[in-house]
Amino acid sequence: MTDRRPRLAYICADRGIAPDGTKGAAVHFRQMGRALVRQGAQLEAFALKSKGATELGFPLQVVLHGSRGTGLDAEVRWLAAGGALLESLEARAPFDAVYERFSLFAPAGIAYAQSRDIPLVLEVNAPLWIEAQKYRSLELRETARSLARETLIRAYRVLVVSPRLREIVCDEGVPPERVQVFPNGVSERFFSAKPENKPARLAGRPVLLFCGSLKPWHGVNFLLEAFRKLLERRPVGLWIVGDGPLRDAIELAQQELPDHVHWEGAVAHERLPGILKAADIAVAPYPSSAPDYFCPLKVIEALAAGCPVLASDSPMMRSWVGEPKRAILFAPDDPHDFVAAAEALLDDTGRRRDLSREGVKTAQDRYTWRHRAEELWRLLGWNDATPLSSPVVRRG
Repeated sequence: MTDRRPRLAYICADRGIAPDGTKGAAVHFRQMGRALVRQGAQLEAFALKSKGATELGFPLQVVLHGSRGTGLDAEVRWLAAGGALLESLEARAPFDAVYERFSLFAPAGIAYAQSRDIPLVLEVNAPLWIEAQKYRSLELRETARSLARETLIRAYRVLVVSPRLREIVCDEGVPPERVQVFPNGVSERFFSAKPENKPARLAGRPVLLFCGSLKPWHGVNFLLEAFRKLLERRPVGLWIVGDGPLRDAIELAQQELPDHVHWEGAVAHERLPGILKAADIAVAPYPSSAPDYFCPLKVIEALAAGCPVLASDSPMMRSWVGEPKRAILFAPDDPHDFVAAAEALLDDTGRRRDLSREGVKTAQDRYTWRHRAEELWRLLGWNDATPLSSPVVRRG
């Protein structure tokens, strides 16, 4: 019997992301893929690199192209890899639709979709054409910007992770009716995992937890300053999980406060539910200068694990945690307000219990990968009655 499940090409053409690697973006990619497989897709992934660090749960076609490094030569090789990726798509054809994680220098997905008159749905997690100019060197700026705009405009639908990112994408010329907010999701194991043990050095006291990359826009330096002020008022521990450019500051804090600061480093994503369930409060101390267009996955994961959240107050954060009952917010960059909010939350067991309950309910109702897969299914017009129906493809 012919398998009538829809065939979906799932693309990650970012040279920095291996779908079977350990980065957060890789975890995102494979969890969404697994959810789509559970939803009923015959899914095949395509990427430019592989780490072989974990089992995906679906086939992966890898185009190894040697585009590592920076500068013009690397960008030209990255762009040229699009031809190899297109050949790989053609070799595995036919597909009923393409779902692509947006990246720079990535024409293969839209070229394949338009040659076959099938829809391409583009998932945009950040305005990479802006970030590359602001935070990284980019020689082929105009080429990157033109390709990005062309892909965005020609996609059947553009899925963005935040309301602010929707505004940015629409400013590039994409009709608003084709751009939809599509936030990150969480694995359902965040609801049922057992708590890990707290680090031995932090035993016997409340523990604040920071999970994420150690980058300036995640508020790491501010957190260390604010924590020292909180420590002057009460015995409390700080558990840091993650790695990144500011690791030296974390190592120094652990040396200076060995009984109060524990740095875990990067951990397997499978451990995060248990770590979050072990902590008393999860902190998200984004500075006022942090980008306002991303979806704070670590905050959503904390909600799902039932760990009360203490976060910087910003329009971006309020859009994700909703009413105050789902998180406690403090003034960004204000260590005194951080201390006051942390103390109030530590002193109120009932409030922490309410936050835990509301966080889990919010995540269960809105933020699982199953929700995202079902949403994509509806956008593509696939259902039990007509599993291979396809929407009309607009060419921009």
